[in-house]
Amino acid sequence: MNKVDIDFAEGQINPGSIADEVYVAFKSDITAFPTITDDFDPSNSSQTTLNSMVNLTGGFTMATGKKFIRLYNTQGQGNLSYETIGEADGHLFKNKLECKFPKIVDDIRAFAKYTANTKCIYVVKHAGNFYVLGHPDYPVVTTTSGDTGKNAEDAHGVTINVEAIDSTPLPKYVGTLVVEGGSIACETGAFTAASTT
Repeated sequence: MNKVDIDFAEGQINPGSIADEVYVAFKSDITAFPTITDDFDPSNSSQTTLNSMVNLTGGFTMATGKKFIRLYNTQGQGNLSYETIGEADGHLFKNKLECKFPKIVDDIRAFAKYTANTKCIYVVKHAGNFYVLGHPDYPVVTTTSGDTGKNAEDAHGVTINVEAIDSTPLPKYVGTLVVEGGSIACETGAFTAASTT
């Protein structure tokens, strides 16, 4: 493995927050998951840098007729984060998402009720990259809280919090997401409409 300096180039664009859409699928609707390298193998010539251990390869294979749904997020109200957890010699990561739906309506209340005890996978865009919260072997917990506010100008709506145990901090995804009406190529962010023929 080539050990390289970790530097920050001055002058580059470096925005905070996340995009205004989060993508969600139920684990039970996914028949195959993208993979990631968890153990470094010095005899594997393709593992030339540590980057090979933090980026997913392959894609999500969905059951027939299933797709990722879009969940609106109020811009400036969502974020991704992670922290190291576990005992010495047994550390993993807890990846976290917080996002905000601006109004208490039937659709978001139904989402809250269903995801309370359902395992989900979340894909979130930040600064042009897509990151996955959810691992086929580890738990994903979704919690929600709704608030009408006390005054007309108060913050209100539904806050969605996700905690996902993973072997990797915020694994990056460059595969395809099947969504309503087509698919998103996460490497470029391009949307392709589904064929109507």
